[in-house]
Amino acid sequence: MRPLTSSLLRPVALLALGLLSLTSTSASTAYIPAPGTSYLHPNVSVQWATDFWFDDNLATLPGHLTQTTASVEFEYGLAPDFALDATAGYSTVNYQGGPLGGLVLTTDGQEVRDGLTDIRLGASWRILDEFRSLNEAAPTITLRAGAILAGTYDTGFLNAVSDGADGFELGVKFGKQLLAANAGLYGDFTYRFVSTSTPDEWEASIGAYKTIDAFTLSLGLREKQSVGGIDILGPGFTLARFTDVREKNRTVELGLTYAWRPTATLSLGYARTLEGENTPKKNVLIAAASFRF
Repeated sequence: MRPLTSSLLRPVALLALGLLSLTSTSASTAYIPAPGTSYLHPNVSVQWATDFWFDDNLATLPGHLTQTTASVEFEYGLAPDFALDATAGYSTVNYQGGPLGGLVLTTDGQEVRDGLTDIRLGASWRILDEFRSLNEAAPTITLRAGAILAGTYDTGFLNAVSDGADGFELGVKFGKQLLAANAGLYGDFTYRFVSTSTPDEWEASIGAYKTIDAFTLSLGLREKQSVGGIDILGPGFTLARFTDVREKNRTVELGLTYAWRPTATLSLGYARTLEGENTPKKNVLIAAASFRF
């Protein structure tokens, strides 16, 4: 089996940590680039759902809800233990269905909505490096601060690309290579502050990966919850207040990464929502690549 190295850990952790959070994948791994090194992470994803949680009540939609997103992330090692990142993309959402129980889910009968996704700009600071620590049990720990710039899409209906809110986010990420098992662990926690009536939210994940020859398998759980907000069909809800909704989802994420070249990897991933509130029960397929230069 090929031993894990820091150069392989980065794209592996990025895939494992960023499967479902397609609008927030910026610098998802604790392993930042070396000074003067850049990474480019293009990816394409397809999400689909036929069921939706209205509050915590699961109902079948009259039609399919699908979202296709293409995005790219750029990372640059600015100095030892410091890195910058930027993420942008384009997304299209299609809801081919009518009202549900009298609730109108689209505006003007428009089934397809699209636009530039939220732009994310960030800076990371690695405060502990397991490869330089004298303690063999030490993990790698990285802090990140970032800005969120709302995309160009419209909001206020089921098939909106996202919430259309500016803001900023603070997060901490960890990774740990388990040399004896040729495997590793990862996790992160991020809190997002937004400037509109959209509620703030926190997001956390934990998982593990295992390398066999040139392939790495990953398995993780992700939790994402709004802090406050209203329920769909609850007091004060109208179609225009979709962005004010309190969302919760718990997701399982699977990934397979192939070390194609020493400086490039190819990845496939799948994610499924296990439990949620005011959110679709989604399936996600993602194809991604990572290039170091």
